[in-house]
Amino acid sequence: MIERHSTASNVCDDEAVARALQQALSFSPDAYDHSVAFALQEEENARGTELQENGTREIVEIDIGCSRCFIPQDEIDRQGKCRFYFILLTCPCCLLGAAHAWDEMRSRKLLLTFTMLISVLEIVVFIIMVAIFGFASPSENHLIGPPVSAFVTMGGKVTGLIVHGEVYRLVTPIFLHAGIVHLLLNMNAQITLGLGMETRWGMKVLASGYFWSGVAGNVVSSFFLPHVLSVGSSGAILGMIGMEASHMLSTWQQTDSQTRMLKSRSLLVFFAIIIIIGFFAPVDNWVHGGGFFAGLSFGLLAFRENFESEVKRRIAETFGVLYVLGVLGLFIGLFFAFH
Repeated sequence: MIERHSTASNVCDDEAVARALQQALSFSPDAYDHSVAFALQEEENARGTELQENGTREIVEIDIGCSRCFIPQDEIDRQGKCRFYFILLTCPCCLLGAAHAWDEMRSRKLLLTFTMLISVLEIVVFIIMVAIFGFASPSENHLIGPPVSAFVTMGGKVTGLIVHGEVYRLVTPIFLHAGIVHLLLNMNAQITLGLGMETRWGMKVLASGYFWSGVAGNVVSSFFLPHVLSVGSSGAILGMIGMEASHMLSTWQQTDSQTRMLKSRSLLVFFAIIIIIGFFAPVDNWVHGGGFFAGLSFGLLAFRENFESEVKRRIAETFGVLYVLGVLGLFIGLFFAFH
């Protein structure tokens, strides 16, 4: 939504301004910050209108359609899809803002974002593990990664060691990945989701929710699946999806029906994929579930002011606090049940 003061009685055509915006964005990495002003200025010059301080306020809504393609919504409607239409039936760049974030951040140092810092760190840790321990045989590790002993040494989730004082093993599994396949899948999801979320919510919110979800997922897994070694940032990534779900709930009334439908469908597809993988692959579903609800509870607390009614805010706060207390209870219970 863009506001301007003008004496013109007719607002500009959405498609024309969207195409002007597309041209502005192609000039340089720095053009994004000034693209809207550039597009409006071009339109004003063409129509010969004059901006007046005491003019009538008009609202000009430009529906670009796809934040990566920068093509108008009516063109997407004609084609039935944008250029980056995924098999998931949704374009992640439209829904979660990944491409929007990339365009906004590329004029800055991208490596200074939390999303890229944590992703690069996890890649470096995997490279170090391979350099030290080498690759295991496919029969031992079919994900193309180090042997199982490497994950125990490097800080994987082992409940028996956690209850004997190595509590850091609730954090270190976030930085470890079982193999190249595991790493690539998680990095793709983490960067795609993280850049858009960090742009909208900021580094502190995303980083806090990320680590809380990862740790909470490992706590839940340690309690309910104590005899299984597990590694990976999947719990934290599921927490990011939980945060997105809580943000969607908190802004439900302020969001148009089409956006609600698309985001809901996107989240449902994510869940379907995760459930299918959980049935047919050796993954820790307790980490996934614990991480998702941790992110959901964190988001309900972080975004509670977005709810329009006081009753909904109280419900969100109650759920968030109860889940935090539940995770703390499981953590304390570890030392009584497995010590």
